[in-house]
Amino acid sequence: MRKLAERSQVASKEITQMTSDNVQQAKMIADYLIDNVVSGIQNASQMVQEIAEASSAQSNNTKEVQESISQLDAITQQNSAASEQSASASEQLASQAKALQEMIQFYKINANENMDKTRSSFYKATVQTTALLDSPDFEDNTFE
Repeated sequence: MRKLAERSQVASKEITQMTSDNVQQAKMIADYLIDNVVSGIQNASQMVQEIAEASSAQSNNTKEVQESISQLDAITQQNSAASEQSASASEQLASQAKALQEMIQFYKINANENMDKTRSSFYKATVQTTALLDSPDFEDNTFE
């Protein structure tokens, strides 16, 4: 019985040692796993934060693009209105230019007729003056 008690005591010490070793190994594994899990959670949290910041920046950029598109649309509408006004003004100017040409043509015709009449009258007056000056009855008393 003594041997049995000794063996039981040795076995008990071995079991205690194994249990202690197993507890230490379990603690080391648990610490390692906890460290990795915490590190993984921190990395995931950082990635989520970066994704949130990127999403916010993308949202802001999208708003800016939408505002730019709205401004371009407004400018396009203004250009379209200005183009229509230009076309209308161009038509009015063309109409006025045609009317002005017709008026000028009228004056050109009248001016040519009047010039012919003026030339004819001037020629007649010159001929009459020359005839008068050349006549023997004309006395030049202008410079006395």
